[in-house]
Amino acid sequence: MESRRCRVCGSVELEPITTLPNYPMVAGPVVRTPRIVPTCNLEVGLCRHCGTCVLLNTDVDGLAYGDDYTSSNIAYGHVKGMDELTNHFANFIGSARKPRHSRVLEIGCYDGAFMSLLEKKYEFTMLGCEPCATFAEEAKGKGYDVIPSTFNVSDYAGLDMVIARNILEHIPSPRSFVRDIASTLKQDGSLVLEVPAGEYFIGNGILGTIVPEHPCYFGRKSLERLLEGYFAVVVVEEHGATIRALASFPQESDGSKDAIVDTTRLKGGGRTRQARYDAVQRTVRWENVDIFGANTCALELIAAGAVRAEQVVKIYDDDPRRWDRYLVNTDRAVLPRNALKRWSLQPPRKMLVCSYTHRQSIAEYITKQNSIAVMLYGDNE
Repeated sequence: MESRRCRVCGSVELEPITTLPNYPMVAGPVVRTPRIVPTCNLEVGLCRHCGTCVLLNTDVDGLAYGDDYTSSNIAYGHVKGMDELTNHFANFIGSARKPRHSRVLEIGCYDGAFMSLLEKKYEFTMLGCEPCATFAEEAKGKGYDVIPSTFNVSDYAGLDMVIARNILEHIPSPRSFVRDIASTLKQDGSLVLEVPAGEYFIGNGILGTIVPEHPCYFGRKSLERLLEGYFAVVVVEEHGATIRALASFPQESDGSKDAIVDTTRLKGGGRTRQARYDAVQRTVRWENVDIFGANTCALELIAAGAVRAEQVVKIYDDDPRRWDRYLVNTDRAVLPRNALKRWSLQPPRKMLVCSYTHRQSIAEYITKQNSIAVMLYGDNE
């Protein structure tokens, strides 16, 4: 049997870290019609050389990002003003000090909303690529040159900047991806990345963060090592559960950067994760419950048996792209929050707050509607 190799550096020295049982093999938590998909045990390992956590499952690499896929990093509906994370990232991009009319590519541009923000803020000439045809058409409708596919190095040259927001963790082979981006840039070009703090999520047992569509889980140091293989200047910052990187001045390299890392804290995250499952199970017992958040956190709780699919009565979400779709491996359609009416629950049911952000304000809304909010953790995690 061929040895499994690190997705980043190719090393065979991979140490198992944690396993998630029975997780649905699908890119995204909702589908257009009720559908049962196969499940697998998601295995995460740590590379002893480059220090990156990676999925050991090779059967997740072919997941397709079709019309069912929805982004989880855009604030919807009930958040006033610009989403804080979006604002921080836009300002971080500005620190590259690219002049007006710079040719800037956004990989995974979704519906073009972020391109519009950057065009207005910096007067960049924005280009995009987006594998989901529906969202690519929306971005085109805003007037942008968008290729409806994943990033292909042969499509671009002479770029001033490439932006990839919450993209790198989806890439099965990050080293070749970064190398290809570097080859499309001018000599003074820059790559700006934003990724989830995957190492933090694993070490702290944060639910909904180990998923088939994320083959790689970076920490600050592992991201620095990857980028330093292909860029002369690398600046990395951490902001809560997010890591941002600005890499400038592409250079030729083999991309090899080694590091020896400690696995104790990462393995401890598996125990924390199980404790979260147990706490939910004790709280809901055999009662009927509702869920706020049609997302991977909800999928994980059901997959792990912390709550059974047949216990779930209703599922709510603030993202209009998920309304009237179905949480994978359930027959429960997703409802908007205004479908939760104060007089509709007699007696009131418990509702699991599975949202990734603004959990406290969501809990307050749930309470006002005469339901019982069950917090999995606070806004500071």
